[in-house]
Amino acid sequence: MANYTNSELITRIQNGLGWDTATDAIKLLICQAITEAGQTAATWRGIPWWWLHTTGSFPTVDGTASYALRTVNEASMSSLYAIERVFFDDENDILPMSWQEYQHWYTTERVSGATGTPTHYVVNGEPPLIHFMPVPDAASTINVAYVMKHRTIVGTDTTGLIVPDEFQGGIYVSGASWILRNRNTDLEALTKCEPFVEAIYRMIDAQPENYTQAPDVDYDDVANGPPADWNLDDITIAGS
Repeated sequence: MANYTNSELITRIQNGLGWDTATDAIKLLICQAITEAGQTAATWRGIPWWWLHTTGSFPTVDGTASYALRTVNEASMSSLYAIERVFFDDENDILPMSWQEYQHWYTTERVSGATGTPTHYVVNGEPPLIHFMPVPDAASTINVAYVMKHRTIVGTDTTGLIVPDEFQGGIYVSGASWILRNRNTDLEALTKCEPFVEAIYRMIDAQPENYTQAPDVDYDDVANGPPADWNLDDITIAGS
């Protein structure tokens, strides 16, 4: 089992490739490969990995309907990829909020000016914005269950290494080393990196049963790439 810091990853990859000098340019190149390997694993066939699910929260402001999800609350949800559920904290209970279609919000609710305790939300755009209806009429707390994206690894960043410890060797070390050795970063190419694919299989076997899998996936065919009609967006549609 491994629990690497980014500096340790850089050193191990550098030594494995036989690179004697770790200049800033070399470190940047290795960080880019670590990022590419991590992002490929995180989006592999749209599998909803358990380690991508997390939660965050932010306060509403009286009279403010819209919030930038990745930057609100001091960018505490900067790694947000897709919303799963939204909850309103009324201090007495955590209440699930209902998703609303964007067109209805834009043409009706947005122009109504109604205020009160928000019960519905809409998400649109990239970076994603969340809009509440009615418009909050007091400060309160919004809790969000969401899927993370694997962010870019830079410098001595360790918190971005979100692949679980026991799979980091295959994903980060072997995957990044293969990318650097072969100068190829697409998903189909990484299917040729046996330790990387073996780590993917082990993660599939380790996936907790309480995390719903996407429909009709032949996991034995994992090396053949993602189905054309299935991706993470299909299974993390904002709603409640």
